[in-house]
Amino acid sequence: MRLKSGGGLAARPAETFSFRDFYNGVKRISLNGRAMKLPCEIMAKYTLPVFRAMLARRLVEEYGFAQTKVASILGVSQASVNHYLTAKRGRKSLPKVWLEELQKLADEMAEGVVEGRIGEEDIPRRLCKLCTHLRKSVGTPF
Repeated sequence: MRLKSGGGLAARPAETFSFRDFYNGVKRISLNGRAMKLPCEIMAKYTLPVFRAMLARRLVEEYGFAQTKVASILGVSQASVNHYLTAKRGRKSLPKVWLEELQKLADEMAEGVVEGRIGEEDIPRRLCKLCTHLRKSVGTPF
């Protein structure tokens, strides 16, 4: 199901938004009269665990990283990394295009981490850019 906002906020440059514009735009996004979650909330709940699982799997299985090192890179506990590797977390179904793009990013980031080109602080920024790009091109996954 794809939800659309009914406010025309996307037609204006971001620097012209006020808090009131943002709030009114969010208020208009609804399903059966209930307020919907913001895209970043959806990202944090559904997409981020899938991405972390992909990145953790790549770093551990292909590059031989210890789970504790991967946990440090991802900013999670070693137990969380173990759950990602055993598919107890990060199994939520996402649209195919989202999964493909997330896998590309996970592969790129794993290589960058191994080569020292990508630090822990780069991962959230790149993931945010990908999410923004995907939401604009194909829409929100839920």
